[in-house]
Amino acid sequence: QSGAISSSANRFPPKFWQNVLIRKTFVFPAAHNYACSLENLLCADFADGLIRGRFPEVNQCSREQPGQGEVYCIEERFRSSVQTMLSLNPSWKAFDYGTTHFWVHYGLCTFGFLLAVITYVTQAAKPAPYGKHQTTNHSFGPLVHQRLAHTVSDAIPGIFLFSLVFFHYGIKKETTNLLFYCIWLSHYLHRGIIHPWIMRYSSPKTPVGISLGALFPNLLYSFLNADWIGTADYGLYYYKDPCFVMGVMFFVAGYFINRYADLLLRRLRAEDSSKYYVPHGFLFDLISCPNYFGEMLEWFGWALATWSVAGVVWLLFSSATFIPRARDNHEWYTKKFADYPKNRKALIPFLYDTQFISELLNVSLNVTKREICHQKDDTLQPLKRFI
Repeated sequence: QSGAISSSANRFPPKFWQNVLIRKTFVFPAAHNYACSLENLLCADFADGLIRGRFPEVNQCSREQPGQGEVYCIEERFRSSVQTMLSLNPSWKAFDYGTTHFWVHYGLCTFGFLLAVITYVTQAAKPAPYGKHQTTNHSFGPLVHQRLAHTVSDAIPGIFLFSLVFFHYGIKKETTNLLFYCIWLSHYLHRGIIHPWIMRYSSPKTPVGISLGALFPNLLYSFLNADWIGTADYGLYYYKDPCFVMGVMFFVAGYFINRYADLLLRRLRAEDSSKYYVPHGFLFDLISCPNYFGEMLEWFGWALATWSVAGVVWLLFSSATFIPRARDNHEWYTKKFADYPKNRKALIPFLYDTQFISELLNVSLNVTKREICHQKDDTLQPLKRFI
């Protein structure tokens, strides 16, 4: 499967890694490929060459394979092993280096990363004027229908653009690629079509600038992720890989956390009511925004499963939106409701609260862990609690 070659010169008995990893434990096929490659890398000849600082020439062979009458070069075996291990990483199999497609994709990924940074800085400075923080200021443009705005900003990029790029421009339609397509659509079919029309919003209108501010980033990140999963050659059995399985588990867990949190929020408000209530039950007993936490968990699982730069920058952008928004919502609840539970955090259970983040932002990013531990300044106390 991986081109691995057993040898009596290996440090371990023949088939050692395969016996341990495959026959005696339940692991995924990717582990077998790594095991075979590792067996080659651990051969005695390779270790000797590493110590001496040189390897035999490509066509100069050090030892004949016992029982097969074939000759193998240590350097060739080393190269083959490295190539086998690298081939398991899908990022090596998506785009040919140096092509226009390569530079366009990763250029847009770089732009997506910068956009995530800008988004975090701007939203950390001042909350976007929608939902709990909506104002009568028309600096974000005229008001438009809330439900329609959400449908346009989510359904067009997440469903229609994503499907167009995947099916029209994508070149890979293997099982794994199609599974990724279905996973993405499972989120956006609900987010873009169902969610806007069943939620009970505090206001029927929202500024058009907010809608456009969500539409254009969604267009960018939907294109990047569709471009990736439509092009990446994951192989026939990547859906059995640990990264895929763990990523999907995180995605599914986040999906249901997000949906159930939205359901509880919907039940709090009567139809045509703009009044707010303190939510209770489920993760609301631990954090103020489990709906944001669930969606962050979804996109963490997506980034892990796809093992892609596109997935990571989308996770960063989502987090750059949810983290400051959760902080602002938490502060809003504590100011509006005197009896708001003091033990609730903002976004991450037992960890993320507004006091810690506010104090953390006042600390220089250049302060090292050692300096923090020996620093007497009271502003560093929040960091000391977490080190």
